[in-house]
Amino acid sequence: MNLIDQLKGTSDVLSCKKIESNLYITRSGNGALGIFLDGVSDNPDWPNLQKMMFYPKQRYSISTLPSGEKRMLTDCIRVEVDSEIDSRAVASIIEMMMEDSVHPYNGSDLQSAIERYRDLLKSSRPKLTEEELKGLWGELLFLRELIFRCKSRDSEEQCLDSWKSSANAKRDFRMPKSGIVFEIKTTEKDSRTHEISSADQLTTKAEEKAGYLVSIGVKREEGGVAMTISSIYQSIQSRLDSELSSKLTNLLLERGWSDDGSQDISLIRSVGIPLRLFDFESVPSLLPLPDGVPNASWIVQLNDENAISRKDQELVIETSIL
Repeated sequence: MNLIDQLKGTSDVLSCKKIESNLYITRSGNGALGIFLDGVSDNPDWPNLQKMMFYPKQRYSISTLPSGEKRMLTDCIRVEVDSEIDSRAVASIIEMMMEDSVHPYNGSDLQSAIERYRDLLKSSRPKLTEEELKGLWGELLFLRELIFRCKSRDSEEQCLDSWKSSANAKRDFRMPKSGIVFEIKTTEKDSRTHEISSADQLTTKAEEKAGYLVSIGVKREEGGVAMTISSIYQSIQSRLDSELSSKLTNLLLERGWSDDGSQDISLIRSVGIPLRLFDFESVPSLLPLPDGVPNASWIVQLNDENAISRKDQELVIETSIL
């Protein structure tokens, strides 16, 4: 960890510290950490991960610590880790590779260490609650509604990215091109009763054009026409190419769910409470919050009379996929 803290990249030169044999840790100019292997003999097929960028063998310019000596290296593999990821993740992967493999290391050694680290994360991740599974079911159902309306691969990727980009925004879907925001709420109640968990969920930012709460009623059901997270996931996968399918898998992994049968929920869409859209302004709200109140949560009960028309609903969903 101390070695990682010492690294400071510049705009065009990687700052590197040699750990052992042909193994370096690196930091790029934008602050992203990486693992660097010099003179590898293989070039494995890397997984498609959201927060790791894999570079094929090529030439690099590096400056090594502590001397600052600049060198050109060839036949080098680099894995760059998103700057949002804790630097301890890089340290753990390096440690695993050093434990399991003999130097000089190959790309396959690094690949195995990364997979081992991911498996460890999966095993230590707490299981999703019933409410979280129900919420994920609703989000995935709406993602399917979007994907099934797409007419191009670019549109499909945009829909996946709109779900991904919402991870830190507290809204479920942020469509990057149209500027439309969707917040998905799924209920088992006999009315459209939903919890608004934070003020941010019903707030649009300056660059966003419109926001809609998507209300979905569901019932517990096994078999028949019931759908599980797994079945919705597989139906979306059937529309995607292998690269986008891997992106969807990774998005679900980031949300704590994998298609291994260990966590799921079986639901049917409620006939009495079908999927409807409500613009944010029509949702009962505590906003603006009074001075001294940084955040709040509240329960709302929506009336279908305040939903946008079904014709406009279809138009909004279609328009969001520009």
